[in-house]
Amino acid sequence: HVLGEDDRASVKGLLTDHAAYLRALLDAYELGGEPRFLERAIAVAATLCNRFQSPDGGFFDRLDEDDALGRLALRDRPITDNGVVADALLRLHAITADATYRDAAQRTLSVYSQRAAGAGSFGASYARALLRYLSPDVLVRVAGDPADSLELRMAALRLPSPFVDIRTLTSGEAN
Repeated sequence: HVLGEDDRASVKGLLTDHAAYLRALLDAYELGGEPRFLERAIAVAATLCNRFQSPDGGFFDRLDEDDALGRLALRDRPITDNGVVADALLRLHAITADATYRDAAQRTLSVYSQRAAGAGSFGASYARALLRYLSPDVLVRVAGDPADSLELRMAALRLPSPFVDIRTLTSGEAN
């Protein structure tokens, strides 16, 4: 996003990139069923929680070690990107049953509870994550080879809930 004088990336580790990548990995996993996407999503979530997370909740927009240019020199916790991260962490919790993801999402949502109404359309991702947090998990488990179970995953996506999560189980996990 930001190139320095030598045309090399001068700002590394932006929250918006990690948030979008995590969401894309979860989409790829739920649609394709391949474990490698879930494994990578777990690794990206670990990076987010270990390197971007604020001690009092939410996620900073960039890593602290960057020599940021302009406005990026001021670390921020943007509601838009934090909403995307919270939503993705809630999805990851539903898929893996790891409560640390739900806890991190809850802490993120609580940061904005008093000021979300003033965010206008920028608060849409926050509102979606909050609605997911307050809604019951709808997890569909599909057992079998990912290539052979595409129709089942597609049918799960047609369920009448906006928050359906899909876990494709290997034959070992299904037993």
